[in-house]
Amino acid sequence: MLSSAGQEIEVSFSRIIDVWRETSVTPTAIEVGDDLFVNGIDGSPFMATHISANIGRIDGIIRGIDDVGMLLEVQLRSGGTKMQPIDYSPYIEYGYPGGPKLSRADLVVGRTIGAVIYGRPGGPLRATRIWFW
Repeated sequence: MLSSAGQEIEVSFSRIIDVWRETSVTPTAIEVGDDLFVNGIDGSPFMATHISANIGRIDGIIRGIDDVGMLLEVQLRSGGTKMQPIDYSPYIEYGYPGGPKLSRADLVVGRTIGAVIYGRPGGPLRATRIWFW
């Protein structure tokens, strides 16, 4: 059972093709309490084929950078900004399929980036993919 928009929905995971949790993992890696984005829902009962666990997106301006991660200045929806530390995932990818080839050397203070982030329970946010425009 998944809770969504205040209601519970039964979704079968018997046809899962991919689970993304910082990197591709088996469906057994899904844990109670994970924040799931379920995609590819089909039929009745609902069947999920692609799931992301504890994954989000962040956009910001790099204000600091080191070997472990970076400090991003992020615009808040409520107005203003905040400084958000982001570590690098060991599985990090630079760029996006079909986009320009990038590397860690392309990350510099002052550059605006977008990133897919993984929120580890009890740990810092980690970037799994970084791109810029």
